[in-house]
Amino acid sequence: MNTKRLTLDELINMATENDKRDKYIEIYIKSLDSTIKAKKPDTELMLDALDTAKDNAHDGDLYLIYNSIVDPNFKDTKLHKAYNVTIPYKVIDKIFTLGEIASISKILTQDTGLYDSDGATIVDNLKN
Repeated sequence: MNTKRLTLDELINMATENDKRDKYIEIYIKSLDSTIKAKKPDTELMLDALDTAKDNAHDGDLYLIYNSIVDPNFKDTKLHKAYNVTIPYKVIDKIFTLGEIASISKILTQDTGLYDSDGATIVDNLKN
C-alpha cells in the first residue's frame, strides 16, 4: 500500500472544501411518489440519534429522520395533531413504512462514515 502522510495544508484546504459540499439531499419515496428534502446529519445529530437508539434502535432512526427532513416540515404541530402523536418524532412511523424508514436512515448516514468498516486501516505498527 503506497500511502502519504497528511499535512497541515491539506487539512486547511479540506476545511474550505467541506463548506462547499452539498449539505442537502433529495430522497424519493416510492410509496408516496414524491420526494423529501433532508439536511445531511452533523456529528451532534448523529450522536443524539445514537443516544436515542440505546433503548430502541427504531426510535433512533425516527429521531434521525425527524430532525433531518426539512421539507416537508415534520415538526409542524398541525401534522402531529393530524396523526395523533404525542411524541413528535413518532409521526415518521405514521407516514413511512418500516422499510422506508430503514432506507431513509441508511441514506442519511451513508456519508457520515459511521458504518464504514474500512474507513481507516493500520499502515504500520510504530514503536515509540
